[in-house]
Amino acid sequence: MFNPIQVSFKNERNLNFFKNEFLFRQGDFNPFGPKDPTPRRYKRKQPRFEFLGAVGIVLGMLGVIGFLLFHLLGFQIYLLITSLFT
Repeated sequence: MFNPIQVSFKNERNLNFFKNEFLFRQGDFNPFGPKDPTPRRYKRKQPRFEFLGAVGIVLGMLGVIGFLLFHLLGFQIYLLITSLFT
């Protein structure tokens, strides 16, 4: 049978070890990053016109629809005009 006091002391020693390890590691991380960027590690710039692809697709679809409507209606108007004068 074991003594609960010894078990708690043993667990406390383990917790102190992890706590000391954590306190030792706290200084390694710099949330603001290095002061000067290292070579080939520059921050990637975001594209300035990243939405132009979507705008181009929408304009292209509208252009195709407009082209088809124009030719369909234009041909109907052409048939109407030619039928009036024949």
